Formats: sequence, C-alpha cells, structure tokens
Amino acid sequence: MKKNVCRYFSVMLLWLFSSTLAWSQDISPQQMMEEIRQLKARITLLEEKLKVKTEPKGEVPAEELKEIGGVKSIKERLENMETRLEGIRFSGRIEVEAGYTKTKPNAGADSSASDIAVATAEFGVDAKIADPVDGHILLLYEEGNDLIVDEAIIHIHGEKTDCDSEGCREPWYLNFGRLYIPFGYYESHFVSDPLTLLLGETRESALVAGLSNDWANFSAGVFNGEINKSFDNDDHIDNYVASLALTLPHVRIGASYISNIAASKELIDRMNNDGDGDGTTDIKKYVGGYSAFVSVNLKDTFFLEAEYLAAADEFEAGELAFDGDRQYRPAAWNFEFAYAATDQLVCGLRYAGSDDGGDFLPEKQYGAVITYGIFENSSLALEYQHNTFENNDKEKTATAQFAVEF
Repeated sequence: MKKNVCRYFSVMLLWLFSSTLAWSQDISPQQMMEEIRQLKARITLLEEKLKVKTEPKGEVPAEELKEIGGVKSIKERLENMETRLEGIRFSGRIEVEAGYTKTKPNAGADSSASDIAVATAEFGVDAKIADPVDGHILLLYEEGNDLIVDEAIIHIHGEKTDCDSEGCREPWYLNFGRLYIPFGYYESHFVSDPLTLLLGETRESALVAGLSNDWANFSAGVFNGEINKSFDNDDHIDNYVASLALTLPHVRIGASYISNIAASKELIDRMNNDGDGDGTTDIKKYVGGYSAFVSVNLKDTFFLEAEYLAAADEFEAGELAFDGDRQYRPAAWNFEFAYAATDQLVCGLRYAGSDDGGDFLPEKQYGAVITYGIFENSSLALEYQHNTFENNDKEKTATAQFAVEF
C-alpha cells in the first residue's frame, strides 16, 4: 500500500512540475497545448504500469482510482483543460502616453500642462461556446476612470467562410449584450480620436443583427438609450440604428443612421439636467444622427479616410451644456491621409472640424503623426495637433504614445 501511495505521489509531483514549468516559461497557447498532450501521454503510460502492478494484489481496484482522485482523475482534468484552452483566446492592449498641452484662450492668460498617463489598458477574452455561438468580454481601464466592462457580447453566427489573418466572413450574425452599436466608422491613423468619434460613438446594451457577403455588410439594431424624452414616464426600447457598408476594390464606403444621437458616450456627459425633478437628463424630442464615410487603401501604402457625422435636427436651447442658450445642431468631419513608408513606419496628416461644437469640439483641427513599429506588436507614435474653438480659444498638443498588444 505504501508503494502505491508513493507511486500516486510521484504522479502528482510530475503533474505539478510540468504545469509549473509550462506556466513559468514564455510560451504560446499552441506550445502549452503540446505540453498538455505530452503530459497526458506520460500519465497514460504510468496508468497502465500502475494497473498491472496493483490489480493482481487486490489493493486498489482501477475503478476506485477514479473515485478517489487517482491517475484517471488527473487525466480527465487535463482533457478538460485542453478542451477549454482550445476554445479560449486572450488578448490585450496597453497604451502609455506622455502629453504636453498649451492653451491660449480668447480672453485671459495662457496656460500649459503636461502629464504621463495610462491612456488605455484593455483585456479581452473570446470563447467558442458552440459551433454557432461565441462569447466576448472586454475589460477597460483609462487613467482617471474606474475599471469597467467595456463589452460583453453573445455572438451567434452562420457558418464562417473565407477565413484569413483578419478573421472570417459570416453570412449572418446576431449580437446582443453591451456593445458599440454600428453608427459611424471612426477609422484613424492618429493617437487622438477623430472628432466624428467624439460626437457619435455609442455604447449600449443592445440587440444587433446583420447580413454580410464579400462586398456588402448590412446591420440594424435596437436599444434603450440613457437619454429619454422629457416628462415621459415610459422607458422602453425605442432607439434604433442601421448601417450599410460596401467593399469595392481598394475602396470601402458606407452610411449609418441613429434615431437618438444624444445617446453617444460623450454627448451624454454634455447634456444639461432637464429640471423635471427626477434627477435625470432628458430632452424634449429625440434628435437623429447620420454618418457617411469613404476609406481608400492603395496597396497597403497610401490611405485616405474621410467621414462626416452630424445631428439630423437641432437640439432645443439649453439641452446641451455648451450651446450658449440657443439651438444647436452639432456636426463633425475628419479627413486623413497616411503613407506607409515601410512595414514599420507610417506618417499621417489630418484636417478636421465641426459646426456648433461650442467648447466641446474644435471648429478647426489639423495635425501630423509618425508611428514606428519598434518591436513585434509594439509601436511608438509622436503626434502634434492644433485646435481652434468656436469662441476663438486656441490649443496646441504634443503627444508621445508607446503601445503594446498581445
């Protein structure tokens, strides 16, 4: 009996040593899977040896080994671990920025500021639940804000085809959960977000369905936005979005519409309290929004991004915190040209602006950026921008960003 205990203890030591070695080294998921397969083969061999030596003596029947957590149990745990690892993918991104800002107001003294910050820290988990079902969770931290669940999506889709390094095509799909709804395009080569994103990017708990093929992608969805109509006691899923994108040789074009542009991430924070006594921010009526874009890619060397995004109607006076007590209809546009001198070096120019952006969106913006891939999956970017606002305030910013992804 003591000999059997020693054998079991030796198997446990082998398992623990192999697991520790696999996790302590910098190995890929594929290498980890190979380590598990090799460990299973060694355990199977040990299991056969133990079975021959123990069963004739009648000390511990093989059936009981499974009951008491013996060799069989360890093997099953490894098989479960292998199955789960094959269907799970981890990813992440870290962006650390050093920035300098100089502000020259239309009235008052000039000021400047500088800082180093973790601009973005993301950790994502993608899991294959079943053949047509995937799960996705993305955690996000931005310095000065709490850690949040940025995305939590259940993704149901048709059979995937035409898979490559960038993903697979799905003839139909259904997403529901917390997600970024398909309004706007927001493609950019810069460190800072385009003005169109600041005006229109919307994250909600929503239901979005789509159809796609080699040249077209149509999607539509519904959600209950955080901004509701004033003095309306009903709270329903009454916001909707629709988008269409066409992919042609070297060109991608598209348009989208949202029924309530006030639901965008940035506009929510810039809405005035409606004063109806419930402590919430509401508006008199929903104001829709629309977006159109063109994206050109010539041999992965020359890139052109152009997008226009705007409210479809005017907000009532006093609804926007920056409207100066008059009706505002905010709009933003972004034009970028980028040149990839090498696989590692990309240079870009930007011209952007807005209408009725108040002190929220620059009336005019121009800038330049240089991005260099220092190591694999890591890059250094240097950006300069000049902003002029509606009240003639001026702002200059210089930003250096080091980013890694895995």
